[in-house]
Amino acid sequence: MNHLRLLGFSAVLVLAGVVVTADQATAQGALPDATITTNVQGQFASHGVTEKTQINITTVQGVVTLSGTARSLAAKNEAGDVAKRVPGVMSVNNNLVIDLVPDQTIMSEIKDGFEAHGVTKATHITVTSVQGAVTLTGTANSPAAKDEAGDVAKAARGVKSVTNNVVARP
Repeated sequence: MNHLRLLGFSAVLVLAGVVVTADQATAQGALPDATITTNVQGQFASHGVTEKTQINITTVQGVVTLSGTARSLAAKNEAGDVAKRVPGVMSVNNNLVIDLVPDQTIMSEIKDGFEAHGVTKATHITVTSVQGAVTLTGTANSPAAKDEAGDVAKAARGVKSVTNNVVARP
């Protein structure tokens, strides 16, 4: 009988230890995975990340995995950055794939973006694209104009990478 009481008491202590561990995790700020996923989705909606993208979010022990498609390199990077800033996220696996867009369409969209942002007024840039890998060459009147050209290119639909070989004049 004493043996059964001791066994029962031990079981209560083990269960109490599990409860204490769970309470400690809550006290340390650990959030349930479902809550983290919901919070990431909410942040995406408020940042416009999901505009024209198909992003699936899974969370396991605070590690968020993004899968699906993004319209551009900039959208993919923004999704990862937004997810990293959500409370409870330990790390992000950004497995988003960039939409497949014909190179001619990519180059046209980048050139239109240059005009819309006034980049062409301060630069002479040639744009090439091979399967979404964009290369910028030429000159810019300032380092800021060079950087803006790279940012415009990254935001174009279908861009998977940007090599900015533009030379900025001081």
